[in-house]
Amino acid sequence: MRKKPGRGADLQVCGGSPDPPGPAWTPVCRLKACPTRTSAPGWTLNASAIMEKLPDGGRYRLRLTPNKTGQSGSAFLSQPIAFHAGNTFSYYFQFQMTDANSQASDGMTFVLQTEGPTALGGNGGCLGYAGTGPGCPPFTGGIMPSVAVEFDRFQNSPYDINDNHVAILTGGQLNDTDPQTPYGVTDCQPTGAFGCMNNGDVWSVWIDYDGTSLHVAVADDSDRRPANRATRTITL
Repeated sequence: MRKKPGRGADLQVCGGSPDPPGPAWTPVCRLKACPTRTSAPGWTLNASAIMEKLPDGGRYRLRLTPNKTGQSGSAFLSQPIAFHAGNTFSYYFQFQMTDANSQASDGMTFVLQTEGPTALGGNGGCLGYAGTGPGCPPFTGGIMPSVAVEFDRFQNSPYDINDNHVAILTGGQLNDTDPQTPYGVTDCQPTGAFGCMNNGDVWSVWIDYDGTSLHVAVADDSDRRPANRATRTITL
């Protein structure tokens, strides 16, 4: 999520959501043509998050927020996964901001947390991760204890370096660690060019933990993994 009144995009995947919304799973599906459901086996969907059936009639995608302002939503596994010292993991997903012709913001987060399956931060610049309640700021509070990867589509000073960056967050705070700009592209509002996370393309994300460091790679309109975009040494 990120701040900025106005229209947004449909946001799908796990984590946070935007003020004017953001991303989604794979191909775009017009909302009026897609059956939806407010529950999914094994998942807890919170606030505006729903599962939306794709045009192929069989698969569903996770939509965190609709194309409206002031939205927030989250989706977590209903049962926690045990994770111990020395464990590793790899996770791959895709997202898509489906209204690239508007102020598609604010973004989303991929969150690892022990607060519980109903965890949700504030909307707008809080990205569904920081803050509490329906508004943002304030940026205090948030999901904790936690580690998150943010995909940020709007510049909120003094927290953000620009309007198109990836960073690693901790403790429910917007404490961007080593923020990185995909393809070096900025100035993405209101419409996005290649390399802008609000450009309507399907973006691929790889998140890996090797037992010592968290690594994040992103690719615009490609499923081939590039070099890591962000890395942080951290104990999970």
